[in-house]
Amino acid sequence: MDDYHYRIIELIKCRFTGEITREEETELSEWIRRNPSHQVFFDMQYMEMENRKREEVFAEIDEERALRFFERKIGYRHRVFVRRWFGYVAAVAACAIVMFMLYLPGRDGLRREQEPVSITAGKKQATLILSGGQSMVLGKQDTLNEILVNNGVKALDEEGLLIYQDNSDKVVKQQYNELVTPRGGEFRVTLSDGTVVYLNADTRLRYPVTFVSDKREVHLSGEAYFEVTKDTLRPFHVITDDVNVKVYGTAFSVNTHRKGIVRTTLVNGKVGVTIVSTGQEMMMRPNQMLEYDSGTGSVRLEDVDVYTYTAWKSGEFVFVNDRLEEIMEQLSIWYDAKVFYANEKVKNLRFTGDATRFTEIKDILSILEKTGSVVFEMNGRTITVYGKE
Repeated sequence: MDDYHYRIIELIKCRFTGEITREEETELSEWIRRNPSHQVFFDMQYMEMENRKREEVFAEIDEERALRFFERKIGYRHRVFVRRWFGYVAAVAACAIVMFMLYLPGRDGLRREQEPVSITAGKKQATLILSGGQSMVLGKQDTLNEILVNNGVKALDEEGLLIYQDNSDKVVKQQYNELVTPRGGEFRVTLSDGTVVYLNADTRLRYPVTFVSDKREVHLSGEAYFEVTKDTLRPFHVITDDVNVKVYGTAFSVNTHRKGIVRTTLVNGKVGVTIVSTGQEMMMRPNQMLEYDSGTGSVRLEDVDVYTYTAWKSGEFVFVNDRLEEIMEQLSIWYDAKVFYANEKVKNLRFTGDATRFTEIKDILSILEKTGSVVFEMNGRTITVYGKE
């Protein structure tokens, strides 16, 4: 923890004790408004101070000592994973100790596995569908493989990556391929213009083998991250059922996984998002997220920490005060699991934390359980979620 974070904690302590000055109050308020994750951190620190006030036993606990206790209880092999979640979910050392005092493994109420099963993380796998309808499974080998994707047009397939060459001089009529990732799969494709597309699990991308028209257009269902090659004469369009995203050379993500919801997150560059049903176009600037709800017709545009929406591309899950239902949706798609809820109330529990996407799902569920607010029951590839009263 650097000096700046110690400074923030000191300001929160002053707010809690009522000793904060007007200048310090302004500094703290501006920091909280700067990022949604700051509000989460403030709330959890404030909650910890209230816990310390009620429970004198926690007055002398420091975070490093509590973390070492935390790691010993769940096993050293999860050290890196735990440190990440510890910083967000537990937020403070005292809360971690409380969780383990109340919810040690083996006590009633913790996760019950009727049929022990290892639900492993997803991997690089996809199906390529050619213009003639033929299909082939990709990601099975780590050697370079040349694929004939159209008359005289070839692409290179190497573990987790499909590369198209610019063969516009050989193509007269525009032909399309489709790249489909299953639940529990991810893949990357370099299009003929050099644009790189990262496909998350359960995603379908339809695109030209070679761009031969005056615009570059692809069709998306699912979630993908785009690094678009700049071409001022040929804008790049991402078409979904509900919105069209017009791009000139930029990095952004589009997510249609939630029914009726489309999220576009802009990392850098410039995009215009057009609502299909109304024709309304909205321009986005970097570090913004636009969410369109086709059910209500509502549009939400806000400044965000874009990494929370694109971390999957870098092999991480990042959650900032997210609803449990949204967290479990992401996990179920990546781990190819089914999720059921004991009641509607548990869906609205909120959590903050991050974890690698390449750990087993039970490791993530175990950390969530340590908060004391939720319990998971695993039966095969089915997970049932219970609230902890």
